[in-house]
Amino acid sequence: MEALVTTERHQTKKMPSQTEREQQHALSLEERTDLTYAEVEAMGITEPFELIDGRITFKVSYPIHARYLAKVVHIIQKYLDEQPIGELFVDMNVRLFPDDDRQSRRPDVAFYLNEHVPQADNEPPTIAPDLAIEIGATNSDFLPLFEKAGLYLSKGSQVVWSVIPAKACVLVWKAQERTWEYNTLTCPELLPGWSLNLAEFFAQPQPASAQ
Repeated sequence: MEALVTTERHQTKKMPSQTEREQQHALSLEERTDLTYAEVEAMGITEPFELIDGRITFKVSYPIHARYLAKVVHIIQKYLDEQPIGELFVDMNVRLFPDDDRQSRRPDVAFYLNEHVPQADNEPPTIAPDLAIEIGATNSDFLPLFEKAGLYLSKGSQVVWSVIPAKACVLVWKAQERTWEYNTLTCPELLPGWSLNLAEFFAQPQPASAQ
């Protein structure tokens, strides 16, 4: 196993002054670096977004991302229907820095054991999911994907999956190790008895033959 050392990349920055706030308000939404979650929520923005140090990033879902998101949710939910040990949440904002309103992350899938399931239906949870799943759609996704995995672990996630369709594999992150899975994916810590054949999971749908 490869040892994994995770470090917290986030560093709290000083709050902007009134003059700096006024200057920020003159910028476009994507240029601003002082946004808070409450402010963005009040704007009524419906597109999936994350806040990183006050800067908004919109999440774009390509067909390959949407395909594997739907597949992984269906497969795990089928297991949970028979073993109701927790709950899945799809594309939900999580406030991993509850004291910093300029931070918000949005894992593709968040699984919480029953004892950790968020109780407030109208507020983002402030604890990391027990299992966080992120799906990479393009090569440019890899660095932020891996940085987020380290963040989730540092904030309390037990396991993180980085699903990488381009390589037909899943990178499994735990506190002290990371492993590349190409054959069978399991998660005995959180989903006992569950397994996934990755060759079948990543198999591409075949186009219908011409008549």
